[in-house]
This record gives sequence, structure tokens and C-alpha cells, in this order.
Amino acid sequence: DVPSARSTRSLTPEEKEAEKVRLQGLVNNFAKKAVRGCPCVYFKEGTATRFETQYRIDKSLEYLILVNPQEPGVTEVTCPIAAIQDIYSTAEDGASCFPPEVVSALGAEDRERLLMIVFSDADGKLFRFCLVEESSESRDTFLECMRQSSFLRGEWWDLTNKAQSASGLVKTLASLQRHLHKQVHVDGSDGPRSELASSLPLLPEDATHTPSNFVEYKRHSPKVTLVLWVVVLTPVWLLVGWCLLRLDVKGR
Repeated sequence: DVPSARSTRSLTPEEKEAEKVRLQGLVNNFAKKAVRGCPCVYFKEGTATRFETQYRIDKSLEYLILVNPQEPGVTEVTCPIAAIQDIYSTAEDGASCFPPEVVSALGAEDRERLLMIVFSDADGKLFRFCLVEESSESRDTFLECMRQSSFLRGEWWDLTNKAQSASGLVKTLASLQRHLHKQVHVDGSDGPRSELASSLPLLPEDATHTPSNFVEYKRHSPKVTLVLWVVVLTPVWLLVGWCLLRLDVKGR
């Protein structure tokens, strides 16, 4: 069995290092499989309509994607990994956390593999979708790897959101210096790895591919964020320059 990602037991330095190596290998293997596509059952919110389909992770490891079963090139759900707040399973959290229509549509065996992913938009609004993993082992691997990945990418997500205000800019830049070197690198995640990876649906920088029952989700691209910083800071520097000029004139 895969150890729970929520375990709070204190580890020795040696155990921590061994756990780090184990997690790195687990995440690497999961990412390679997920880029190609992993079979699952997806439930459409509100109707409990089930689809045999696949979930994938895009080649930049930023988005968890559920593809449309009729049109594999079309995305049914696009969830930013960094925006994942929690992942529920009936095995850990019980059936009461899940939509009743989804639970009632499943047999006992399928319920054990049921997952619910909860994520937020930039305004903090929460959304969810449900899927059934192929096996108990793949369920445990999904839980551990996605929780680990969403935590690491969530650091960047929180920092860039805080940077939208001028008051948080200096603190954000300082935090970036402390945090960026801590992020775990997933081998082979910097570019296309195969024809299968290249065939993934193309996503715009401000991805808005969400189901009709979801509120539209947008995320600023790095270029847009840079422009926002310039727009916010330019008036500040102009004001500082004007004040210095007035002081210089009065001094004369």
C-alpha cells in the first residue's frame, strides 16, 4: 500500500530523505503515465451522467485535463493543478462528502475508487468534479502525487496572486527567492517527450476550458502579470520623482 500523504508521524532525517526519493520516483512515473492518458470514469455534475474517458496532465504539468470521450481532442474539464484545494476519496473521507446522485449511481467496489477534486479560481470560489479511478492502487497513486504536486505549485500560485497588489510586491519578490529553489523538478517535464505528449489538446495561456456548470476560470500569464506590475508601479515612481523635484526646487 502507498503510505498516506496526510500522515503526521515525525520522521528521522534518514527517513525524510528516503521519503523524498520515494515521492520523486512516484511523481515521475505518475507524470509520464498521465501525460499519455489514464483511464477513468467521469461524472458530470448535477446529472450523474457517467463517461468512460481519460484524464491527462499537459506537458508543462500545470493542468489536469479530462478529455471528451466522443472527441479526444476536446477537453471536458481543465483544472489548474496549483489551484487544487483538496482531493477527497470515499476510502479516507466517507461517502457523505460526495454528491448523493454520484454515490447512488455506483456499486460498492466503484465507490472505493471514487475521487472528488476541489479547486479554486483566482477569486477563491470553489469548484469540484468527480471521477472513478481504474484500481485502488491507481487511486492511491493519484491521491499522493496530485496532493504533492498541487502543494508545490500552490506556492507559486499564492505568490503570484499576492503580487497583484503593489503593497505585496516587495514581499512577493523576497518570497520568490526563498521558494523557487525548493520546488521539485519532475524529470522530462520541460518539453514534449513523445508524439503522444504532442497530441494533447492545446491550451491557451489564460485557459478557460471549463464545463458549462463551472464559472469561467482565468489565470494571468507571466507576460500579463509583468504588464500589471509595470502599470501599478509606474505612477508610484512618477509620484516619487515629482516629490523629489518639488523638494529640490524649494531647497533652492
